[in-house]
Amino acid sequence: MGGSNCTYLITSRFADTAFHFTVEGAVAVHELDEDKGLALLARFAPQVVEAEPEAARRLVRSVGGLPLALTLIGKHLQFHAQMQQPRRLQTALERLQQTEERFRLHLPLAPLERSPHLPAGTSLSLQSSIAVSVQHLDEQVRAALYALAVFPSKPNTFSEEAALAVIDTDPDILDRLNDVGLVESSGSGRYTLHQTIVDYARLVHHDSDAEKRLVEYMIDYVERHEEDHDALEQEYVNISAALDRAADRNMQAMLVRGVMAFEPFLQRRGMYPLADLYLKRAEEAARLLGDAEALAQLLFRQGHIARRLGEYQRAEERLQEGLQLARQHHLPGQQSLLLSDLGWLALGRAQYSEAETYFQEGLALARKRDDYESMDTMLNGLAGVCNKRGDYAKAEAYCLEALAMARQEGRSNGILAILLNLRLVAVELGQYDKAETYLQEALELARRINYPDQVGILSNLGEATIEQGNYSQAQVYLREALNLTQQMGNRERQSAVLLSLGKALLEQGQYAQAETYLQEGLSITRQMGQQERTGDFLVILGDAATRKGYYAQAQVYLEEGLVLARRLGHAQLLCSMLYAWGELALKQQQIETASAAFEEMQTLIPEGARELVAQAEYGLARVCAAKGTIDEAHRRGENSLSLFEAIKHRQTSDVREFLKALPVQAEH
Repeated sequence: MGGSNCTYLITSRFADTAFHFTVEGAVAVHELDEDKGLALLARFAPQVVEAEPEAARRLVRSVGGLPLALTLIGKHLQFHAQMQQPRRLQTALERLQQTEERFRLHLPLAPLERSPHLPAGTSLSLQSSIAVSVQHLDEQVRAALYALAVFPSKPNTFSEEAALAVIDTDPDILDRLNDVGLVESSGSGRYTLHQTIVDYARLVHHDSDAEKRLVEYMIDYVERHEEDHDALEQEYVNISAALDRAADRNMQAMLVRGVMAFEPFLQRRGMYPLADLYLKRAEEAARLLGDAEALAQLLFRQGHIARRLGEYQRAEERLQEGLQLARQHHLPGQQSLLLSDLGWLALGRAQYSEAETYFQEGLALARKRDDYESMDTMLNGLAGVCNKRGDYAKAEAYCLEALAMARQEGRSNGILAILLNLRLVAVELGQYDKAETYLQEALELARRINYPDQVGILSNLGEATIEQGNYSQAQVYLREALNLTQQMGNRERQSAVLLSLGKALLEQGQYAQAETYLQEGLSITRQMGQQERTGDFLVILGDAATRKGYYAQAQVYLEEGLVLARRLGHAQLLCSMLYAWGELALKQQQIETASAAFEEMQTLIPEGARELVAQAEYGLARVCAAKGTIDEAHRRGENSLSLFEAIKHRQTSDVREFLKALPVQAEH
């Protein structure tokens, strides 16, 4: 019509219009991304974007980058900015965060500027623009659109199966919504809704039946896919929305079912605060329902997560209440779980007698019921108690008994936990080759079963590489583990990783960075009441201060640590403290003090702890050298060297250098 140099440009929400006009020339016009949306807003109200960049970005996100909405918002803010009253502009910004306010914005148009799709006399607004498309739909299709608005908006997507369950009608209805552009395709079998479409639908109609159908479908979906992590990951946003609706609509039974099925996934992903929030909601629902079994399970899970978050007091309260309930209602399965977690909680707080009592009670209950999985857990816990007390032979025996049962039953997670515990026992015994074998088997198994606890594996790798003297590689593992614990909010694990990272940095001479991590970890352990780990930090901080020549500060750390270790009765920790105290005394030429520390250490060393024996001998060898008893210094030094060489310890080279520097032994 205009000649060869003219072109038609047609815009439409309806895909079929575009494809009928020209197949090859049709272009899908998407909403703006955040940066481009911000740039469009800045064209109208640059001073607002400059002065309130975060508020401006929130506005862009709130309308999903829709240019019409941003134009309306920009002109509205431009008007208020011209009044040059900060309060007025701030009030406008705050109001625009509300959906209703954004939909009220309108732009009067001159007759020649009026868009042809709007009725005469109608101002341009989000509401009027979307309403034109919606009003052309028949009642059944409109109802389907309002129902689909129960799903969270883009970038979230939902499956066709979920959509059909929510609209409760024929697939043709979904296709019609897709054809008119109100529902967008998002990959094979998946759909999405723009933020403004969702906002419009929720403003004009609230479909409570659709909410109920969403809750029922998504909770059934979680229960069907409980072990399929990828499936749950894909529907994570929709599942969360369904649980929120169940809580809001007082659908107590559905909420309890959904949380019980979904919480393990959240925990595996390290989403502890979110899991904790849902567990609290489900707990309230279970109390209203009078469901004792569900309540005991929910209290156990709350206690477990509180322990991970380092909230030990709350963890104990939840677990004790759950245990009382499980005993009262004769729920042996719940009792086992609660006794196990109470045992691990007590062990983390250095309450060894209490931990042993819980694990022994749990073991007796598990043997009575032939509950082999619980037996593994209790035996592993008892091994942990023995390990802390320095009874390594008994710890190893418990672990091996548990490992045999776990292998027989084919329980991969149980095998993995026991192998990691056996590695710790082997390290305490100075059996580093054996410890490496256990760790390698654990790593191979973790990869084979796609074990979700990456922090545990990375921490063990970090510790193993520290033992081998490969401090740079240890840092790589431990920094990755630290990032994960920080993302997860797992303070219990975070303090352990900070301790290992501090040790690795200290051995590399990076004192300032090491102290930063160690002080952060010490603060966490003090807040959590982790007495044993507090002692571990005090040892390392004392050692760091000694190496830097800050002897007064080292003495403060180690004196506190010695008092703590003696009170706990923790043999291994007390030996480490005494060794560090002896090192400090040697640096200050306090030979008798050093001698007393190393000699006391020798009387306390648990049987089989070759590393501690070697360290005590090395300490006493240097005491003898300082006193001039060279033959005795050689003898003790050789004993220490032999032990360190046998376990391939990183201090082997230190002892060799010491022996080389000694005067020649007297001939006999």
